[in-house]
Amino acid sequence: MEKTLNIIDIILGVIVHLSVVFAAFIGAEDIYIAVNGVREPGNLRQLPLGLSLFALVVVVRVVCGLFQAICSRYIEKRNNAAICITFSIIMTALLAIEHPVVGIICAIAYVTIGGMIPVSNAMNIEKLKESYQEVREEGNDFIADVAYGIDEVLQYGRGQDTIVDIGKRSMDAADAKQKLLDHEKSKQQLLALARSVFTVIILFLLLFLYSRGKMSMEDLFIVCAGAVFSFRECNLE
Repeated sequence: MEKTLNIIDIILGVIVHLSVVFAAFIGAEDIYIAVNGVREPGNLRQLPLGLSLFALVVVVRVVCGLFQAICSRYIEKRNNAAICITFSIIMTALLAIEHPVVGIICAIAYVTIGGMIPVSNAMNIEKLKESYQEVREEGNDFIADVAYGIDEVLQYGRGQDTIVDIGKRSMDAADAKQKLLDHEKSKQQLLALARSVFTVIILFLLLFLYSRGKMSMEDLFIVCAGAVFSFRECNLE
């Protein structure tokens, strides 16, 4: 039963991520049609269909996201890695159809954004979590010992030293927690930088292909929007 739920969770997760990209595809095409409609009004007839498809994709995302949330309550662990890998493979194939180089660049982006950075961060953050937990437990144990031996502390006049020691341990715990938060912040900044870099690379590549006559302006709009949104959807969280 759990295996079936895991498979369903993966399928729903992939659909949720793909729906965002498809919405970007449709939205980019609608924008192109609207802009191009100034010169060719006849093309505006396609706009209602595009808007309807966009609305349909949004509904699909909401419904699948709801069912995925329900499904996740009955499985031990989320299948984020499997969802990310499946999504990346599908997107690489879709974008490679437009042009092989686009697919290759996006595949490298997915490996970097959805694999290398999160995995490297997970290894480092696990050590920081252990360090923070260790410092926190030591502080709690010390406070518990002080509470049990409060009479002895007062009897021998150790109150001031004990307060200083508690303050020092509290500061150590706060420093360890701050390191944990700083590391998470640096990960988010690194992910944002990686997404920005690959977005610029894709944009220049598409403009180059367009200048060479190997891609139409409409395809440039659609592929660029899909690639950029796919970079944001490719994650292990």
